[in-house]
Amino acid sequence: MTTTNKISGKIINYNEAYSGEIIFDENIININNREETNFANYIIPGFVDLHCHGGGGFDTMDGIEAIQKMSEYHLSKGTTSLLATTWTSSFEHTYTALKDFNSLIDIDSNLIGVHLEGPFINPKKLGAQPPLATKPSNEFIEKINKIAEIKTITLAPEIEGMEEFITFLISLNINVQFGHTLADSKTCEKYMSSNDLSFTHLYNAMSDNNHRNPGALSAALNKGKFAELICDLNHVSEEAILIAKKCIPDLYAITDVGLVFQDPDDQLFMPTVLEDVMFGPKNFGFSDELVKKNSINALEQVKMLQFKDKPPHHLSFGQKRKVAIASVLASEPELLVLDEPSSNLDPASRRELIDILKNLDVSIILVTHDLPMALEICNRSVILNNGKITADDDTYKILKNEKIMSDNRLELPFGFALHHLEE
Repeated sequence: MTTTNKISGKIINYNEAYSGEIIFDENIININNREETNFANYIIPGFVDLHCHGGGGFDTMDGIEAIQKMSEYHLSKGTTSLLATTWTSSFEHTYTALKDFNSLIDIDSNLIGVHLEGPFINPKKLGAQPPLATKPSNEFIEKINKIAEIKTITLAPEIEGMEEFITFLISLNINVQFGHTLADSKTCEKYMSSNDLSFTHLYNAMSDNNHRNPGALSAALNKGKFAELICDLNHVSEEAILIAKKCIPDLYAITDVGLVFQDPDDQLFMPTVLEDVMFGPKNFGFSDELVKKNSINALEQVKMLQFKDKPPHHLSFGQKRKVAIASVLASEPELLVLDEPSSNLDPASRRELIDILKNLDVSIILVTHDLPMALEICNRSVILNNGKITADDDTYKILKNEKIMSDNRLELPFGFALHHLEE
């Protein structure tokens, strides 16, 4: 039997705010406007995230358990509708990651389907995607769609065989978005004339609004109805955001986070160090001048400029890690996420890395079990235990709290006594 519930407070709608009461079960039954309601509650619509690769330390491509944890994390923060988003990879990897996905979709879940970002994109406009782009495949879609309902796909319309492929996708009610593309405006508009298509991270990783050779951006600004946008004022300027808002009726913002993998060999794949660092900003659409400038500056920041012409596989593990950090810094991220950056480093390399990170002018999220490193770099720490936040406080205070440390099975290294901790 369905239970009827109610909650009262200040109701914030898309165009107005008023005092009222909401009566609901699985769905909203009624909304009553009442002046005497409890102002302690502010009731807002749930957030909708149509491009979400992960959250809470979990990534879509890590499989069903990670997707479930990611979903729960975002639900706890108010996201009530979520498309788990993949990145460009092989069919085998994508299938393994999404296997049993449909079992997670129920009345209590915020998961509404999957967004495939790739792999049917232009290999010359990868952006932050791995170099695993491939040609359209109906079989790929059919097999994935059986285990995980595909709601949206990001693709490049200029790729060979795309006309039949887009028709096939639309017949399956899959929303098509153009991204990671070098298509000209006419190619995009050909599909836009008969379908409501969108654009993935507008301005970035797409052909631009050149006055002689109009590209995908031109089509979006001229005739687009929908588009994502990275509103961090690094990837896109304030003026460009305002232009997009003026031109595109249904424009929605997305975040942008730079990630450094725990194993740098998962991140470095170009012939030389400099080419690896240049890969990100080049595919994000930065100018050639800015790509070179940012890459040189990033290598200088991590003290690796002298190795710019060396192949990455000739470097030590610690050196590779520094280059991996530089490859993210070159794209001007608003936030740098580091996954166990001190693992497998000798003491000298660890110290060098800590000194580099302390001097970076960027916000850092550090995922680590290296507690002394966390103390040096992070003013605030959050402890996750079995996917739940068990502590959130000043790093020094957490490390000094014996109960918190014991309850979360944490311990400072031998010889690192509490009197070594200085506020």
